[in-house]
Amino acid sequence: MTQTIAFAIWKDRISPVFDSSQVVLVLQVENGEEISRTNVTLKTHTPSSRARELADLGVQVLICGAISLPFSNVIESLGINIIPFVAGDINPVIRSFLQGTVQNSDFRMPGCRRKSCRRFRGGRNLNIW
Repeated sequence: MTQTIAFAIWKDRISPVFDSSQVVLVLQVENGEEISRTNVTLKTHTPSSRARELADLGVQVLICGAISLPFSNVIESLGINIIPFVAGDINPVIRSFLQGTVQNSDFRMPGCRRKSCRRFRGGRNLNIW
């Protein structure tokens, strides 16, 4: 089974904020092994058009740093799962994703604690880890 994963990147690292990211690394994974990777420059900026770009690339999972509610809502509405609030150099994050440990505390953005991270939805923390 082939899976398409997008990593929002900036200078060989996970981009700190998806909303202003310009490039995603699109990884094709088959049976837990990387089979290809391509850098794709995103051409649009609005939540709906950016979400459509990801969907058109066949992305099933987006791994990113912080992401605003408008972007996350529309991306998730297209069936793309989001693993937000990830930080670090891209290659260790990819290895960790392939091993199923990307949500490990080693890759949490600063400010994300044990079981929660501040993602504003009505003023409360969400348990995303």
